[in-house]
Amino acid sequence: MAGVHAGAGESGSRRGDRCDRCRRRDPIFRRRATEEPKGLMVGKIDFSVEPLVREALGAVVGKDLARLQQALGAFTGDEAAIHGLNLATAVSLYVLYDLNEGARSTNEELAEIAGEVATAEKWVGVADDEVNKYLQAAHSGTRVDQILPMERVIILAYVIAANLLASYCDEGEHWWDLLDRAEAAIEASPER
Repeated sequence: MAGVHAGAGESGSRRGDRCDRCRRRDPIFRRRATEEPKGLMVGKIDFSVEPLVREALGAVVGKDLARLQQALGAFTGDEAAIHGLNLATAVSLYVLYDLNEGARSTNEELAEIAGEVATAEKWVGVADDEVNKYLQAAHSGTRVDQILPMERVIILAYVIAANLLASYCDEGEHWWDLLDRAEAAIEASPER
């Protein structure tokens, strides 16, 4: 349902009768990103890892910690885990670029979104400062594991991507529909 989410108005960011998050979801406010998002870390998706990523995202959307732990444990080896983290981060970046009509988010917008994510995802114990650091690093192309401990990066990658997918999918759409669009855009991007 458009305009209904945890933390509406708690940050004092309401304008008129709608919070900034709801305004950003409004199809009139946003247009589809027509350019390839810059900074995607994945050229082609590893489709042996994609179902594992999808399961981890579904666990976060369902706020199911046991399912999330099981999903993260299903990644076999460092290479699969890195491919999963890169895909989750690329999905987050796609959603951010889509929200901003193909433009980069400002530091202020990223900080606001970080606060919204942290508020909505308290159940998994993420803080707005670490969400903001993650988004800032990913957005600038900096390796996130150089900014935050890897055990936090793993959780943050999936929590942030799932939150953005569930929060910003179109009216009448499921989070996985936006995930499918993000993956199609990632697949269509030139290989890096």
